[in-house]
Amino acid sequence: MASSESNLLLQAPWVKSLVDAQELVNWSDADARESIVIEFEYVGREAVGVARAVTDTLTVTYLCDLFVKEGHRGQGIGTRLMKRVLSDDRVSGTTVVLLTQGAEGFYRKFGFEPRQAMVRRPDAKS
Repeated sequence: MASSESNLLLQAPWVKSLVDAQELVNWSDADARESIVIEFEYVGREAVGVARAVTDTLTVTYLCDLFVKEGHRGQGIGTRLMKRVLSDDRVSGTTVVLLTQGAEGFYRKFGFEPRQAMVRRPDAKS
């Protein structure tokens, strides 16, 4: 993955919780093409937005991230990324699930509705 993309991904809020953020940077293009849908938005050669989803291509897609770099927000970048993910052939026929706090209004524009979810964190006791 090019350094501009790596630098952007490493700024995403969820990366802070990773034990080894370097794993994210070491993704290969082949790994990403399998079940991961990843879209970048650029200004010139700089990656300023990313959307990442995992899909089984049949029934469900989990939208992992939609992140736009500070200074580039409010310019429609997130909307363009979301439209590209939702129109991807691997995603378009699936139910898309995401977890969010504070961005519900943004996702409602794309037909998302609040639902109850069960979530298991890595530190959960079995």
